[in-house]
Amino acid sequence: MLQTSSKQMYIPILKEVKSYIVLIILNKLTMRPFILRFGVLGTLLLFMISCNREVEFDAVLMEGPAPSEVQANIVFNNEEAPFSVTVSPTAQGATAFEVLSGIPGAEAMLIGIQQSLTFSYPDAEENFFVTIRAIAANDRITEQQFEIVPPADPCTQIFSAPVSWDNGNDPSFFFGFNGVELEVVSNPDPSGANPDVSNVLQITQDGGGNFDGFGVQMTGPALFSAEDKVVRLNFWSDVELPVRFAVQQDPNNETEREAEVTLIHTGSGWEELRFDFTTATAGFTGSPDGALGIADGASFVPTGEYIRFQMFISPGNDVAGTFYLDNVGICPDGGATPPEEPEETDPCTTIFGEPVTLDNGESFFGFNGVEVQVIPNPDQSGANPDASNVLEIVQDGGGNFDGFGTVLGTPADFGAEDKVVRLLMWSEIAVTIRLNMQQNPNNNETEREVEVAVAHGGTGWEELRFDFANAVAGFTDSGEALGIPNGEALVPTGQYNQPTFFIAPGEDVSGTFYIDDLGSCPE
Repeated sequence: MLQTSSKQMYIPILKEVKSYIVLIILNKLTMRPFILRFGVLGTLLLFMISCNREVEFDAVLMEGPAPSEVQANIVFNNEEAPFSVTVSPTAQGATAFEVLSGIPGAEAMLIGIQQSLTFSYPDAEENFFVTIRAIAANDRITEQQFEIVPPADPCTQIFSAPVSWDNGNDPSFFFGFNGVELEVVSNPDPSGANPDVSNVLQITQDGGGNFDGFGVQMTGPALFSAEDKVVRLNFWSDVELPVRFAVQQDPNNETEREAEVTLIHTGSGWEELRFDFTTATAGFTGSPDGALGIADGASFVPTGEYIRFQMFISPGNDVAGTFYLDNVGICPDGGATPPEEPEETDPCTTIFGEPVTLDNGESFFGFNGVEVQVIPNPDQSGANPDASNVLEIVQDGGGNFDGFGTVLGTPADFGAEDKVVRLLMWSEIAVTIRLNMQQNPNNNETEREVEVAVAHGGTGWEELRFDFANAVAGFTDSGEALGIPNGEALVPTGQYNQPTFFIAPGEDVSGTFYIDDLGSCPE
């Protein structure tokens, strides 16, 4: 119908144009008026043709397809709520997009192609859905919804023994300091991040000190070897304040070394706090050397044996109040298991050609009031659970350098990289033990020894390791023996055939002690 109408419109105009062409030939004198009339008619003709083309173009647009292959292209910018999520919609045939985030109360937003929007999604019981409306040039729309699925929590079970005060997950012990009192109570507010009716730790702080706090000794060390180094815990407070969490190394119950992280609690009751030790630093000691060889402010050492944690509520401020703690080091649904620490193989070298086990007729001698004899192991426990022979040493304490020794059939060989002499020793008191490895090439006429001292903890059977890598020659009145001056470094090629022991050298110490497996390597 559109084409028929066009032809009917054009026929009268074409006839008139033809008539004017004839008039041009017949009468050149009237050319100028004719040109004027012809121009008007030509313009009218072009206008009509143009209008007809616009009608035909509009018809083509209306017949185009709707957009297809709609995608939201969702990207999470973080791993914990509130989640920052970027949506970059795409579709075949689309020239614009209308995006509805799915967040209650949020309005739709219009963007062009190759554009994106970023939304903040709160933590919620159910996932959100974003709606994408792809719009074509002909106003046709294709709508599709996409679920916002939060990334899985990468939580690693950093604490080998998580602390929850329930079901046997109690720590070894806990303690408060500077006016902080602790008590295990039933959860007084089962809500928020901790809705369970379970036991929690109540912390009552009197505000009398700037660094009120408390500590918890764990039953196993924290393991920070995995990529995830976040310690998660639930903490309750009804006021906004900073909370500092420190993990401590304390290998000898005397020297502590901690790394610390501080977060803000908003005061909304039970909240989950996540202390990320990836960029943690060593705490302040005031010593130029720090502690355990780690300077103040040094980067976190993931391989440290962190056996204790301490917490400070609003450190540096006098803050009083009651707070609660629960689920320290616990991952949702158990979390990932941290990678096992690689077991270091004992590089033990059999320095003694014939280790002394007291089961092969070996003999010892005592001096300065020390008596020795071989007897069955009287305490099969600790580092020496075997029912075997051991050497009993009875020391009367009458001299400052009571001791005992033996002569080896084959001299000790310190030529290997491992220069550690291992020994099992029993004592019920903490004492220092000195081992002298003596060269005695001419039968007790000229001796030359190197010596190493180690501490026994007094816990019964313990393995002692005397490392001669940095040992030095002992004292002699002449200043040297066998050509080796006092204080000279160990000579690995020396003929060390006589190990001699001093229990608490320089002190009058009496008691009964035992040794076994001198120079033996663990199986």
